[in-house]
Amino acid sequence: MTIEKAALQKARAEGAMTSEDLSSLSGTSIGTLIVDHDLNFEEAKGVMIWLQHEGQRVRAQKQFDEYDKKGSTIESPKLNANDKSSGTGEGEKKGSTYPAIDESLLRLVEARVIKRLRASSKK
Repeated sequence: MTIEKAALQKARAEGAMTSEDLSSLSGTSIGTLIVDHDLNFEEAKGVMIWLQHEGQRVRAQKQFDEYDKKGSTIESPKLNANDKSSGTGEGEKKGSTYPAIDESLLRLVEARVIKRLRASSKK
């Protein structure tokens, strides 16, 4: 089985594809899938959509891997405007953890959830 046919089978089954699989099908059109590979229009359309999906996934993974190799981290957003901390613990790389949650906000949310659960259990 050629690489192109194997890649086509992966696309038809909506399986994970490698960059080699995607490059083997890069010049493929719906017409080519219909004429050369005996797919109907819906199957060919599904393959093209899956190729687009997997191309985006592979590009995003490649960007993430390159970014991760540099040792950089994404800065976590602060949960509230009054938080002056960076959201990191002492000795950690900047942006490597989520910021601390305000304890009073957490207790308020827990109290509301418990109140709703008690109200729903009485019904």
